[in-house]
Amino acid sequence: MKRNNIYIISIILLLVSLSGCALNKKEKNNNDKENNDINIYIDTKDEVSIEMIQFAIDSYKNQKEGTTVNIKAPVNKKDINTYLKDTKEIDLVVTNRNNILNLSKQGLIADLNEFYKKNDINNRFYNIITSYGVKGDQYFALGLLPFTIQIIYNEKYFEDKGIEINKVTLEELIKLTNDKDVKVPILAPESIDAMEIISVLLEDNLVDKKQLENIYEGNVEKYNNFKDIQAVLDELNKLTKEGYLTKDMLEVKDKDILNYIDKGRYPMAIVASSYNNDEERLNTKVLGNYKLIGKEKTPVVFMDALIAVANNCKDQEEVIEFMKFIYSDEFQMKISEKGFVTGNIKAMEDNNLINSNLKSDIISSNMSNIPYIYSLPPKIRNEVKSEIYNILRGNYNGDEWNKIIRDSY
Repeated sequence: MKRNNIYIISIILLLVSLSGCALNKKEKNNNDKENNDINIYIDTKDEVSIEMIQFAIDSYKNQKEGTTVNIKAPVNKKDINTYLKDTKEIDLVVTNRNNILNLSKQGLIADLNEFYKKNDINNRFYNIITSYGVKGDQYFALGLLPFTIQIIYNEKYFEDKGIEINKVTLEELIKLTNDKDVKVPILAPESIDAMEIISVLLEDNLVDKKQLENIYEGNVEKYNNFKDIQAVLDELNKLTKEGYLTKDMLEVKDKDILNYIDKGRYPMAIVASSYNNDEERLNTKVLGNYKLIGKEKTPVVFMDALIAVANNCKDQEEVIEFMKFIYSDEFQMKISEKGFVTGNIKAMEDNNLINSNLKSDIISSNMSNIPYIYSLPPKIRNEVKSEIYNILRGNYNGDEWNKIIRDSY
């Protein structure tokens, strides 16, 4: 509930600040035919991305007085496809990769290959940023803010217990914490389910992301023949069967958990790095390398918000100017200085405050490091989530993937 309130308040503040700007401009340019509007449809609950977008808009309107930027939030619970089909007033779309894949298939967002070439995107941004927006050999979007899932812990707690934290696996760490009747907190954007995160940490190259992308919204037979996600669910069952993980061992928390970890009220937590880059904490450390089910950690880089151009936008020239502004080295360095982690090469190189593990993960990542959940149609992703919960409750039969496809179609 608290996270929902934060999301609603963020959108309201964004709308209020921009409506004031729009009103002033309308009065000033009432008879000016050159008056330019950009309408952005924001479909994300990631408050960090919303904050960055607001900063981008404020910065842009200070630079270009003749442009008004309007925010269009989801209304009447219409899905994004229906909304874009019903209106001609949307210029830019901010949403997740699941929707980007679907919108590209429906022909509702523009091919950005030319934008990539003219603005040298592939040479100025790390591969993971561009991988999120690609479908086949076409670019349809660009990622905004990458983040990883970090295991943070109170160093003093484990030292006092005589536990060498780098010598235990993640599942053992979770069980050690739970044996003290303490649940392991999870802090992540509201749009990502806590239990989905556990399955993503388990996937460890088990899922062929390119093949999964290629069969997006394909027929039943194609999905039935794709068995990689069943392998992830099998691994999850191993953890549950051996007593390392159940639904009751984990709990969703808000940002206060970061201070609780530092004070020793909780020994460890699983957190999105986007929440953990504000300040240094005396007793909190990030677990750099760990094993899960006998395997070394493989980087997994999340991005919950991507930006795309609507195919029916009114003034593509003005929209592209706004995109060029956001993805310029100058603006990327500016947001980096404000504490946002960006995938721009120059900004990352000049930022010495970013956790070295996070920086390394972003630099080394590509398509294979995108969580599998972002390449699933929403209906299948929801069914996978249901089966994850079932397995964590002890219900497993090895045929989960076939059931997921049957229920989705």
